[in-house]
Amino acid sequence: MSRFRLVATALLVALCAGFYSCGGGNDETPLNNDDNSNISNENGNSVIVGTTAMVQLKKVGALSTLISDNVKFNITNLRIIGDINGDDIALIREMAGADTKGNETNGKLTNLNLLNANLVSGGTYYNGITQDIFLNNELWQYMFYKCGSLTTIVLPNNIEHIGAFALSHSGITSFTIPNNIQTIGSEAFYMCIYNHRTTKTNQKYPSVNL
Repeated sequence: MSRFRLVATALLVALCAGFYSCGGGNDETPLNNDDNSNISNENGNSVIVGTTAMVQLKKVGALSTLISDNVKFNITNLRIIGDINGDDIALIREMAGADTKGNETNGKLTNLNLLNANLVSGGTYYNGITQDIFLNNELWQYMFYKCGSLTTIVLPNNIEHIGAFALSHSGITSFTIPNNIQTIGSEAFYMCIYNHRTTKTNQKYPSVNL
């Protein structure tokens, strides 16, 4: 085994521990080192073992250069570190079951951990609704609309706004609202099962259509 694969595998072990401790879901699929697909370039680094992926982005909008087409539909657990924009979300949508037009894909992404990611302006993620993203620190409207395989998501703590229909018609079964949230758009969680963190949260956002 090359030195790079040894280092990458060790890195994944540490990062996977972080993934689960930060709210990633439990994937019972065994990790097979023979399925490694590791990429390192000027845009960042990715370590993919079995169905679990960890990506550290150095260049916004470059996620597609670190997750290849031949593995993107096999990943069930994904953790991202770094700045991401609409172009990166477009790929995540595909991996989570819906393309940029809302059509179903073969994606199997179940658990998405964005705790150490930053949502920044730029790029296109959903052609049917909006072309260009211009708001930072927001779960944009229709961001994961119709992403049926996505059941859990961990958001960055700096998220301040959740846009309309952001998670509607997705597979989300539970969700924790970050402490900094100021507003939640209409029907953000429509047609997906949603469990509030506390009763106080229910009182804070009484108009949210669940």
